[in-house]
Amino acid sequence: MSTPVSQSIRFLEGLLLLQPRGVAARVLWIVLGLSLLACTALMIGTGPRLPLDLFFAPVIVACILFRRKGLWVIPPALLLYHLCSLAGDRLGWSGLLVRDLLELAEWLLLAGFILVTLDRFEAVKRHQARVTRDIGMARTLQSALIPPDYDFSRVRIQGLMRQCQAIGGDFYYFRPFQEKYVVFCLGDTMGKGISASMLMAILMGFFFEWGKRSPSPGVVLERLNRRLLRLCAEDTTWFATLFYGVFDEESSILTFASGGHHAGLLLRSSGHVEELRAEGLPVGLFNDITWDEKRTTLQSGDRVILFTDGLVEARSASGDLFGMARLQRLLSRYAGATSEDLLHRLEEAVMAYSGGDLTDDLAILVLEIKPGTTWEPSSRVIRPGTWDSGGH
Repeated sequence: MSTPVSQSIRFLEGLLLLQPRGVAARVLWIVLGLSLLACTALMIGTGPRLPLDLFFAPVIVACILFRRKGLWVIPPALLLYHLCSLAGDRLGWSGLLVRDLLELAEWLLLAGFILVTLDRFEAVKRHQARVTRDIGMARTLQSALIPPDYDFSRVRIQGLMRQCQAIGGDFYYFRPFQEKYVVFCLGDTMGKGISASMLMAILMGFFFEWGKRSPSPGVVLERLNRRLLRLCAEDTTWFATLFYGVFDEESSILTFASGGHHAGLLLRSSGHVEELRAEGLPVGLFNDITWDEKRTTLQSGDRVILFTDGLVEARSASGDLFGMARLQRLLSRYAGATSEDLLHRLEEAVMAYSGGDLTDDLAILVLEIKPGTTWEPSSRVIRPGTWDSGGH
């Protein structure tokens, strides 16, 4: 139920959305200051003390904030009215007609201001509603880009994402490639909100295109870097950090590269944790750079855990970071848990540590080598999904 207080709050919210800018706004502020000085001088001058009606001050301020075409005439009109009123008191103008006309002019100005204010406030609310609808649609489309959990012949992949705003820039991606590869990546685009989500969508489209063309992470990152630099030649803020891996189900070899991202973690079936570290700069910053590729062999029951800043850089109430060491201890503690349970335990741990107040998007991806399985090309994808046979 709407109350006068809530209505006032919404009005102030709409008012604060519009900040004065430009030469016209500065001129109006000067007019306001001169008006106040002139009226104050007349009030405290020689002769009998006159009451000063300052209702026009907030009206002028609001006129400056709203800056509607034609509204600039109100401050000078108010100034002229008050100067005439004060001069009339000094000169002894007592005619009822003059008084009535001045009072009528005052109320006409106030009524006009109210009408214009309400009209502009409604325009602000309509704009906010359109933005909210657009963001909701962008969130739906962004969610559709994230692949579902999947089972391959030897690999199970599960992910989790929690955004600190309605839309964000964290992402993960995976797909089968040829007869024996599984490609996967996790990344974090620069910034938050709409711009980050747009860059995330571009990257996801690129991985969909190139994730089925090359088993070399370094080659894919080089091509992605060139693509981003062509698209964003004039804007150096469009870049992303990411971890890209290619797992060979036949040989059990994982090949990976890092574009300035956190090292991945390898949780062995024994509970031992290793870092998957590779050197490389974020994509989208510089021309003619390459990325090192590293390799390691995965065993039955091993898991690769990838994550974004929202996990290790979450802060407690005292400002301490969650940190890599704490994450590694948690992984060792829950080494016997299923991948799905492990994801939820990590999420619960970081939310409890930060008091439920995440300041950055959070994404976690877990790739598990399923125990007791062997490579079987004929049954590549165990659970049906969105990839057709032509993309394998």
